Amino acid sequence: MNFKAVHLYLSSICLVGFVTLACGSPPISGAMEVSGGALREARKLWNTTAGSLDQTYTYVRLKSSFTGHTDITVVRFEKGELTARLFKRIQVGVDQGERKVKVLESFLAVPRTKRLFGGEGGFPGLSMEELYDACEREVISKDPEEYHLGVGVHENGALKQCYYSPRNCADDCSTNYGVAFFYDHAVSDEALQEFLKTPTTVLEKK
Repeated sequence: MNFKAVHLYLSSICLVGFVTLACGSPPISGAMEVSGGALREARKLWNTTAGSLDQTYTYVRLKSSFTGHTDITVVRFEKGELTARLFKRIQVGVDQGERKVKVLESFLAVPRTKRLFGGEGGFPGLSMEELYDACEREVISKDPEEYHLGVGVHENGALKQCYYSPRNCADDCSTNYGVAFFYDHAVSDEALQEFLKTPTTVLEKK
């Protein structure tokens, strides 16, 4: 089964920071029980996928702001090694009545560069295993009386969403360890360089 570019789907929401993502029916796998047992079962599915891919994959994480900008982080692993981390911030605005999207800043970090693992711009270069660890540690343990919680996976077991948000907070309060787009291969350096320039969240189309 081809799992290229499995898209994020949260209810009927089709915008992230006013940037169009994808609409339609959810994948076969989606929201699930917020519990350690359910997460462990999902992780078993991911472990099977990771083995079949020889730990080679690329994913995209997003973080949007009510101010209209969206931070995009692309992380690439090849045979279990982090080989690229890309950061791009895009801004949506209106110019003379027309919707405009522009790239505010971007960079591509590769091996032997200081920004590869994190520390500046976007999310750190975590493996899917590390995202699962963070999900279990930071989300599953939260009190649902105090936080909105949600967990879901893509068809292949990659985390689709794993978030928490304080119930008394409305703006930019959520933390999500899920990935919006997942690619079952190492996206090329050339494709990443091109993605740096374009004001879109979609790295590759199906």
